[in-house]
Parts: sequence; C-alpha cells; structure tokens
Amino acid sequence: MTSCRISLCMIVRDEAKRISNCLESVRDQVDEIVIVDTGSKDDTPEICRALGATVYHRPWNDHFSEVRNYGIERATGDWIFWLDADETVQFPEGYSLRSELANREELMFQVQLFHYFGERRDAEQMFKMAQVRLFRNRVGFQFKHAIHEALNVLEVLPDFSSRSLQTLPVSIHHDGYLDDVVREKKKGARNVALLEKASEQETVDPWVLYHLAAEDYREQEYERAYALVNDSILSFLLIGRMPPSLLYNLKYFSLIGAGRSAAGWPSIEKAIELYPDYVNLHWIKGEILFRLQRYEEAITSFQTCLALGEEHDHHLVWVGAGSFHALDGIKRCEQALRQEPQENTSIDKGV
Repeated sequence: MTSCRISLCMIVRDEAKRISNCLESVRDQVDEIVIVDTGSKDDTPEICRALGATVYHRPWNDHFSEVRNYGIERATGDWIFWLDADETVQFPEGYSLRSELANREELMFQVQLFHYFGERRDAEQMFKMAQVRLFRNRVGFQFKHAIHEALNVLEVLPDFSSRSLQTLPVSIHHDGYLDDVVREKKKGARNVALLEKASEQETVDPWVLYHLAAEDYREQEYERAYALVNDSILSFLLIGRMPPSLLYNLKYFSLIGAGRSAAGWPSIEKAIELYPDYVNLHWIKGEILFRLQRYEEAITSFQTCLALGEEHDHHLVWVGAGSFHALDGIKRCEQALRQEPQENTSIDKGV
C-alpha cells in the first residue's frame, strides 16, 4: 500500500467556542493541521496549538481564497482536506481516510455536506449536497473568489465533469447557518459587503449574483432574491453555461416565500426538463399545484419525489423533499380533496 499524508487546512478567527469540536472530530485522520488565523482576539490560536496544529498569522484582507491558498502553500501533505471551524466531521466506524486515499488515482473526492438551519441542529431542517473537500496537493489546485471560494477545477482539468466525481463515506456537519451563529458572527452583513464589492467589477461572476440572492432569501427579502437569481440565471446563459440546478431551487423557493407560487407555473416544468432527477423541483411543482388547488396533479408530483428519494447529491437537496415533506404534501392534498367543494383558505395571495 502506498503511504500518503493528509494536511487539514483551515482559516479561523475568534472561533474559541467551536474549534475544539471541529479539530477533535478529524485530527486522528490527518497527519498535519495547518491553521491560518486572521486576527483572533480570543484563545483560538492557543486551542489550535494544544490540539497539534501549526498556526500561521495573516492579516484579514477581505479575500477568503487568498488566505486559504496561503495555508495550502504551507501544507506538506499529499492531500489537502479543508474545513471551516463551524463544521465537524463524521467517519464510519473503523474507517481510515489514509487507507482510502493511499492507492487511489483520482485528483479529488467529494464528501456529504449537511447544512443545518433554524434554531438548532435538527434532522428535519437541513440541506445536503456532495462537495469537493479533498484534493491532491501540488497539482495546481487553488481557490478563487473573494467569498464563497471555489477550486479552480476547470483550469486544472479542462474536460472535467462533476458527474465523474466519487463521494467518500464521510460526512461534514455545518452549523454556520444556525440562527445563533449567524447573529454572533454577523455573517450576513459581512457576506453582503464582500459580494457587493465583487458585483462592482466590470465583469460580474454569475455566482456573485446567486450568493447575493441567497443572502436576501435568508433575510426574507424574497422579491429581491427572486430578481437577483433570475439575473444570475441569465448571466450563466449569456456566457454559454447551463445555470446550475440550485439556482432554480432558489428561484422557486423565493416565489413561494413571496406568496407568488402561481407565478412559478408552468415555468417549473422547464426547470424539471433541465434537471429531471432534482427532487426539490418536483416538490416545488407539487406545492405550486397544491396552491393552485390541482390536488390530484400535486399528489402525482409528491409521489415522484418519493420515487426519486434524496440520493442525487450532485444537487442541493432539501432533506425531506423525497421523504417526509413529500408525504406531508400528499396528506394535505388528500385532506383538501375530502373537503371539496369548500373554499381552500390556504391558497397564497399570488393565486
């Protein structure tokens, strides 16, 4: 078996409340921990060192990718595993990440990422999606973008297709969108400031518009989110790229949030034609049909959700869309059918 070394790379600032849980969850699976601290005023650096990390200090310059790349440049491992301090990692019992990677020829791997939202961790309030968190060191991979950084995959692998990626049996649990963390870290204001700065560039990356829309959605500014995500979709089309599926997810959830579900019909059908295996879109279709009082058609859509399930992790999946949320949709439709011809008082104001 070929030996391999794994470097955990992170950027942190004032994470004393969370960094121990994060590092304890992963340190036995890696060979070195490289931390770049961007100006902590608490005990974060000392906690990291006590848990075996090498800590570098670098002033914050409003650019996440530059700081991540600074850490990668100092990593000595064959593989880079990157995390944030508000994440913890779960491995199967008896699993060895080193053994998994030792004889593999791939350049990168995905893991399952679970994003929790609301007041606390709740299995009924989260999204999941596979994301690249492990990649080979010293083959040209770097992060790009000032915020919501991403790897330069197409620069290293011009013919890359995300469908070719393999997902390891490793889960990352992300608490950064829980209400108390968002309030404490003031993430919304920070993110919007960086995104608005990026939007002032002569050529605006479509992802910037998407992430601005997502911030508006989290603030319940649904109409503005809807307008921005439509701009993002158009921007992708203008550069000859298929808009990623999660843009359509945000588009139609924004309409539902704005109370204008009917405006999503029948265009949701076109989105499903583009991404027929995306369970969220089928759930949204069912919800739109329900609010249009087309209950039998809505039941068919919710049944499609159950048939699809939630295993298509190349999409951002709303956990429950292919299980308990779909079952709830069917139940609501059946109740409404029993009540007909009484007026349905749950129809939103957009219908």
